[in-house]
Amino acid sequence: AMNVIGFLFLLYIAAPLFFLQEADGKTTINHGTFSFKETVTLLKNRNILIMFCSFSLMCVSIYGVLSQEAAFATDRGFSLSQAAWALSLITGMGVVFSPVIGWISDRFTNRKRLGAILILIGVVGVLLIFIAEKWIVLALGSALVGVSYGSYMPIFPSITKAVVGTEVFGRVWGFISMGGSLGAAIGCGIGGYIYDLFGNYNLLWFIIAVCFLAASVSLLLVNADGLEKDRPLFG
Repeated sequence: AMNVIGFLFLLYIAAPLFFLQEADGKTTINHGTFSFKETVTLLKNRNILIMFCSFSLMCVSIYGVLSQEAAFATDRGFSLSQAAWALSLITGMGVVFSPVIGWISDRFTNRKRLGAILILIGVVGVLLIFIAEKWIVLALGSALVGVSYGSYMPIFPSITKAVVGTEVFGRVWGFISMGGSLGAAIGCGIGGYIYDLFGNYNLLWFIIAVCFLAASVSLLLVNADGLEKDRPLFG
């Protein structure tokens, strides 16, 4: 049964890759024709692959925190209400920062650097959550993770649009979003497994911090000099 579920999940992951058509060595829009070559062509594009990986890693981190922080906090001796308030700070900061960062990204020339900095804030937040012995430290760490949580959704689509333009943005972003769904699934599931295996969450927070850091660094690897130059390949 698990093999069947895994196969169906792979089909789900692969399906949107068939919306881009290769023609004369360039990736162009073709609304009526589908080809397996489109998958290979898409995977050869360095910028899209980096965005896919960076977004996936970001979602591993974000959903790892969202799904496990309350359990971790109560395990460390915080009350359930304190753990709930800390968790609500993450989502609350997301509500505040999503429109703010979206507005800023429209006016910021180097969006990938802005995104990398905002993701790194999440690393600091995770470290504070991990070492927290007082609620104020837990709350501060949660608020910093919330800044990253509120910023990654406006930042990643804006960078993707700069890479591919508007003609195939929906299709390419759909592919990158699948990486986010995969990362979210891993982030939500890995915490409980680690706790059952080791009896604590120490390894989880290390993995989350590393994923935040890797997402930030990989975002900087997007070819900023070639963003405008790459657009004709997709339009």
